[in-house]
Amino acid sequence: MKRFAVAFLTISLQSISLPAIAATYTTNFPVAEDPISENGRWIGGKTAGLAWADFQSTSGLAIGKQPGTSPGLYDDAIALLTGTWEPDQTVEATVKTVNQNDSIFEELEIRLRSAVSANSSTGYECLFSARSSSNAYVQIVRWDGPFASFTLLDGRGGLSMALHNGDTIKCTISGSTITAYINGVQKLQVSDGTYATGSPGMGAYLQGASGVNGDYGFTSFTSSSGGDLPISGKNLVIKDRAAGPVIRMNFVSRDPILSVTGIDPTVDGATAHVFNSAGGTETACFTLPSVNWRRSPGGFKYQDATLESSPVRIASLKNGSLRFSVKGRGPTAVSYRLREPSQGSIGVILTSGSRVLCANFGGTVSKDSGTGPPNAGGTGVFIARNAAPPAACPIPPDACP
Repeated sequence: MKRFAVAFLTISLQSISLPAIAATYTTNFPVAEDPISENGRWIGGKTAGLAWADFQSTSGLAIGKQPGTSPGLYDDAIALLTGTWEPDQTVEATVKTVNQNDSIFEELEIRLRSAVSANSSTGYECLFSARSSSNAYVQIVRWDGPFASFTLLDGRGGLSMALHNGDTIKCTISGSTITAYINGVQKLQVSDGTYATGSPGMGAYLQGASGVNGDYGFTSFTSSSGGDLPISGKNLVIKDRAAGPVIRMNFVSRDPILSVTGIDPTVDGATAHVFNSAGGTETACFTLPSVNWRRSPGGFKYQDATLESSPVRIASLKNGSLRFSVKGRGPTAVSYRLREPSQGSIGVILTSGSRVLCANFGGTVSKDSGTGPPNAGGTGVFIARNAAPPAACPIPPDACP
């Protein structure tokens, strides 16, 4: 759809249906389809909504079929995932954008909590202009139902909003908070509680030209929903000795998407799961019982000075941050050991009630060594920082009890 100045938008949709509850869906668009279906996974703005356009896919690329010269503006291409999705949703996609032209409007869009039916489109949309100049912009929009009926919730423009070929865009909704990212960097955040349910999806808009739809689109798409909330990792430190217990383990995440809405470990307790996410078998589960949690400003704190319940000594969960510290000298041993020559990557999952927060390191790994030779003293160390949020929660080699 079209925007004004630095403000334009478009929206999303779902119309119906499907049998299963969807937790994650990932595709690189391997099959050529017009309109895109992927065995009934997608419904389109034209086929279901009538007034908008569909998506089509070629091998490795999904593009919108919006005409670009339609007299009725805001006829964005729309593709929504079918199935039943939980309200908290995350979509991350890699983009193609070539032959950029600031004199026309090309936009790539992520849909959240959206629905589409005949002549009606509702939900939220994060849109990213296919521009890498100072004329670039990012907006978050709410679609209000009838054709061309939408509300611009917020928008920003400038070089910091630039989009390049191969970049990753992401949009999340948690509670009423909607956040847009480019390459893992937050660009825009708003709050709106109009829609509580709907499906994730993708969109595209073109105005001022025709026949250039293949210049921009999506080369990969991953959606997750429900309790799973991928978060960035600030740092993870593990130190182990060949003889004796694991010395320590510290995890820190600082991510503005992290919200304690719907989480109450004073009632549900929590479980922390640390595991090798590169195909190894090392894993450790830590129980953080509700009795050791208390409310604190902005969230919750955990303390177990004697390590009676588990090796976790302290933890905190607040809006924007999560951390915990593990000590290996208590009555319960830490089962995660640095026995391999290197770890590759390590996943961290915290579960409380139905909510799952996850990170994957990654990021900048400054040390990754095992407990055997040639390490002096037989001490293994894993230190990683600044891990971007994973597209979906990593899968551990086992389940916590």
